[in-house]
Amino acid sequence: MAQAKAEALNQCARQDDRTCQIVVTVHSGCAALAVSGNCGARGWAYAGSRGESERIALRECINHVGTDCTIRR
Repeated sequence: MAQAKAEALNQCARQDDRTCQIVVTVHSGCAALAVSGNCGARGWAYAGSRGESERIALRECINHVGTDCTIRR
């Protein structure tokens, strides 16, 4: 778990984003991250299925003024 968290933060830092943080750790189920454009608004979610987590993440991205949100992870 510690290695996965460190790698996630490292990948973010390699994109010159020093604002990244771990917001949830998923032990069972699925997680999704949606981003608007080139690292604009973001939305994330976790749920019992991939489809459900993706739908929620997209909705959250749009709720944060995202205009062209897509699932990134």
